[in-house]
Amino acid sequence: MTLDTSFVVACLNSAEPAHSESLAFLRAMQGNGTTMVYNRLLEIELVEAAFKLAIKERFGKFVPAKRRDGRVRSRAA
Repeated sequence: MTLDTSFVVACLNSAEPAHSESLAFLRAMQGNGTTMVYNRLLEIELVEAAFKLAIKERFGKFVPAKRRDGRVRSRAA
């Protein structure tokens, strides 16, 4: 089973709408001995998700301008 970033974030972040369902599915996969894999992009995306979560917790609604290094991720078209 290949793990997707949104699934992993839902498992780790209790504020996510599908947290309990995702965590239950993850535990079921573990219990069944399912082999789980991920790509290196997941690690990078988790860092970005953690950063966004910290910004939301500190400043409320996510504001890209709060990034201290001046970078802002462009919106998808």
